[in-house]
Amino acid sequence: MPKRKMNLKFISVVVLCLGILPLQAQNKGTIIDEIVAMVGDEVVLRSEVEANVSNAKAERKVSLDGDVEAQVIENMLMSKLMKAQAEVDSIVVTADEVERQLDQRINQYLKYAGSKEKLEQYFKKEMPEIRNELRDATRDQLIIEKMQNEIVKDVKVTPAEVRAYYNKMAKDSLPLMPEKVMIQQITRKPEISQQEKDRIHKQ
Repeated sequence: MPKRKMNLKFISVVVLCLGILPLQAQNKGTIIDEIVAMVGDEVVLRSEVEANVSNAKAERKVSLDGDVEAQVIENMLMSKLMKAQAEVDSIVVTADEVERQLDQRINQYLKYAGSKEKLEQYFKKEMPEIRNELRDATRDQLIIEKMQNEIVKDVKVTPAEVRAYYNKMAKDSLPLMPEKVMIQQITRKPEISQQEKDRIHKQ
């Protein structure tokens, strides 16, 4: 664990102003992409951000009420940081793992979209293109999850430590939790004898 913490300190995260480093086509003034941020040796491109915004909305992974792009960029920076550390620790995933996760992801998209046609309309691409576009992102996601599990695998917290942590916190800094009441109703249908049924019918 100490070694991993030390490695993380040396992975630099440099956030650049949006659009500060445009990538232009050679001998032309057309901007083909923009560098939004850098994590270690990896860059976060404007095109990646836009693709991740679409994916996040499709998966309902971000709140649509706030600044969706800011949320996505923050998540991407953390993911890039985890990926960089995963490369240091030589964490890999298999092709089968990627395809299984990709299938689950596509099925989730289809559930939200309602149909294959609506999903293709949303992404403005056909299904094979959608799968190809999501494959690398899915691989990265699996690597990041393995890295996160590796970081916390030796972390053990007892109930007593949790109580001690919250007891040290100021009461006014704790979030208010609404009171909850659980109500259960037991219903039982009484058995009616044939004699009682006959009596009712005679009335």
